[in-house]
Amino acid sequence: LHFADTGAELPETLWFIPRAAMVLGAKLIVHQFASFFQIFVKRGYLPSYRVRYCTKELKSKALDEKYAVGICADESHRSPELYRPLVENNISSIDARKLCEKADLVNPIYEWRTHSSCFCCPFQRKSDWLGMNKKHPYLYALAEQWEAISIESGHKIMFHDTYSLKQLREAKESEIDLFPEECDKACSI
Repeated sequence: LHFADTGAELPETLWFIPRAAMVLGAKLIVHQFASFFQIFVKRGYLPSYRVRYCTKELKSKALDEKYAVGICADESHRSPELYRPLVENNISSIDARKLCEKADLVNPIYEWRTHSSCFCCPFQRKSDWLGMNKKHPYLYALAEQWEAISIESGHKIMFHDTYSLKQLREAKESEIDLFPEECDKACSI
């Protein structure tokens, strides 16, 4: 089992990956080209829905193209250059979820989050950010600090184009629906 560690993984994922390897009877090999923080400092601005450098810098460079990625058949438009056995075997995201449930291999983040990704992924939904603020407020605060640094650097790139994490955190519950959902697609890792 090959895993590209971005240095921005959620604690649940770091718990889950070795467990999955153990259940599958597979050797776990962790790859890391760089950490999210290293790339952020080097570039001076955050990745965003429009400027997405993180997948290439943190996943693609860490993993050789010969390794499989878990892109499902109903997402076959994503990363066609990579090896995608679920697409090749016509396994949809619903089918993959059922297989994982049957094997008791569902990452616990799915109790409160829609996708598995970095804690600071710009492709998160509002509900994911709000869930993280409840489950891991220290990670939300860190992402909020990185966003403030990015804004102050002159690049003014936030995780979302129209609102900051601080604005989302400070919003009243009745105001949350006013914040637009910028994307309905997951990160392509």
